[in-house]
Amino acid sequence: MRLRYLHALALLALLLSLGASACRTRPTEGSSTPAAPTLQTKLDTVFSSPSGLYTLRYNHSWQVQQIVTEAGVLDLFTLPNATISVETERVPPGTKLDALIEQTLAQYRSVNIQGLERAGSINVGGGHGELVHAVTYVNAQGVTVASAPAPGSRPRNLSQAFYLAGTQRFTFSVAWPQGDGTDYMKLFRSILQTFTLAGTT
Repeated sequence: MRLRYLHALALLALLLSLGASACRTRPTEGSSTPAAPTLQTKLDTVFSSPSGLYTLRYNHSWQVQQIVTEAGVLDLFTLPNATISVETERVPPGTKLDALIEQTLAQYRSVNIQGLERAGSINVGGGHGELVHAVTYVNAQGVTVASAPAPGSRPRNLSQAFYLAGTQRFTFSVAWPQGDGTDYMKLFRSILQTFTLAGTT
């Protein structure tokens, strides 16, 4: 239990740092830096995870990389104003999805993550996943933190879908600034519908 607790917090810290990096690449107001490229949402390319565990579809224009840290291995997709990631972890036989989510929520509350709520079920490759929503903040230094550190901090949405396949837990995450009117949840749902476990086709 303790190891899983540390793993979840390490993953959260990594997601926050990735969010901060994405925000720092955006031009500030009044800057002459060109605007970010237009988001392309057609899922026209198959991604095969280097882990060999799954495939899904994404847009060819998104930057793709695999990040290996103490928190685990993430397959990261960087969009013009958002990030989407997939992280996997082995869990003990008999692990229940509901219990896993409640443990994760307790861990997030322990570090003062804001706006936490369970948001119902989501289709993950035809299987049953569960959604969790949260809010993080970007301060004046471009650092993403759990709670608003000062007036003027910019809120950033974080949504995660949790899915169990036997003893493999998948955590899908999408993060984007609240001021961006793009329907990232619609895109997130579409991507998850294309998810396919290795050896099931």
